[in-house]
Amino acid sequence: MGRCGFRPSSEVSGSRRPCGRFLRDQTHASLPEVKRVAEKARDNSRTSAVAVSPAILPSSGQPTFTIGDNEMFLGIGAHGEKGVRKTTLLPADETAMILTEVVRDL
Repeated sequence: MGRCGFRPSSEVSGSRRPCGRFLRDQTHASLPEVKRVAEKARDNSRTSAVAVSPAILPSSGQPTFTIGDNEMFLGIGAHGEKGVRKTTLLPADETAMILTEVVRDL
């Protein structure tokens, strides 16, 4: 079996994907219970990220944004969006503190 969530639909039979099947099989929970737990995890999860270079879209081969050599974006999007705040490069501990505060305040 491939990594969780990375198998093409053509390789997966039925309506369940490997991630959901793994959770169900390992916990012996019913599908409604798996759904409830997964939704609770989703609803209580928060993330934030940093970019020091743009994402490159496979379809175009082009970067999703531009950024200087001494800059970083805070709060980048999951699909390569440039972020909500551009700043000069910060030390790792300061960056971690900012990201922690962002996630805490979401």
